[in-house]
Amino acid sequence: MVCVLPFFHGFGLGVCLHPVLAGGGRCILLPRFNTKDFARVIKRERPTYIAGVPTLYRGMLTNPALAKAELSFLKGAYCGGDTTPVKLRQEFRNFVKARGGNVVLQEGYGLTETVTACTVMPPGEERQGSVGPPLPGMRIKIVIPGTETALPPGQEGEICISGPTVMLGYSRGDETAQVLREHGDGLWLHTGDLGLIDEQGYLYFRQRIKRVIKRAGYSVYPSQIEEVLLTHPKVQQACVIGLPDTTQGQKIKAFVVSKGPGKNQHLVEELMAYLAKRLVKWSLPQELELCDQLPLTHLGKIAYACLEEVSCRQP
Repeated sequence: MVCVLPFFHGFGLGVCLHPVLAGGGRCILLPRFNTKDFARVIKRERPTYIAGVPTLYRGMLTNPALAKAELSFLKGAYCGGDTTPVKLRQEFRNFVKARGGNVVLQEGYGLTETVTACTVMPPGEERQGSVGPPLPGMRIKIVIPGTETALPPGQEGEICISGPTVMLGYSRGDETAQVLREHGDGLWLHTGDLGLIDEQGYLYFRQRIKRVIKRAGYSVYPSQIEEVLLTHPKVQQACVIGLPDTTQGQKIKAFVVSKGPGKNQHLVEELMAYLAKRLVKWSLPQELELCDQLPLTHLGKIAYACLEEVSCRQP
């Protein structure tokens, strides 16, 4: 297993390190991710498994050092920590297949408060938008946000988790009480994430509740706008945030990193027209900014909170 994710985070510790060592495997440590070292490890070590966030796989697909790599040795590729666009999964499958492999991106869901993954899509099965069924011993239900009222299959609400891997608590008791709550059927972790469960028990993660943009009374999901932007052939990365607005509650701003040259007003107009054909009116961004790069967290996820902070400071 190539270990790119930090071990002080649940994804790195509970997916990349512990299960590999417990199964008698070898961990290849890559403390600081960069495309050059990652490509070198892939080609030299021929790892069986890789795991990471969507930005890692985007970097893998565009890495010229892996353009002629042979990837038949891969047996598994796991993606989590953020929403995985459909386009990325398709591109990864084509990328690996063209290099002699046959693995697909297997999505999963978990958080540091549950130490490791709670759901994983079974090998050979795909359900668009789903992160798979609960792992053995784990229970997942959907409740009305801010309550303990469970919702039926197909209805969207807050994801709650119960099971042996759920944390005992935070170091501050008052914060623990906000997320660990006793229901009539046991102790449940309120994740602060939006999602739904289908009739077969498969979980569909939407996004963090606090990322939902409230515009003119409508709920707008940044992940949906980002996914549309990423289907445009000139878009490499995208991030959408909500900013305070005195008349509409919040306004929507999109940040885009383009593929190759094209950082000009014409591309902005082209992308806005592209969105207008594919989104409902109230979810259209009021602003779209082209960037050379987007800030990343220590996990490699796009740091949307940093973009919100910087944008709010701007006049």
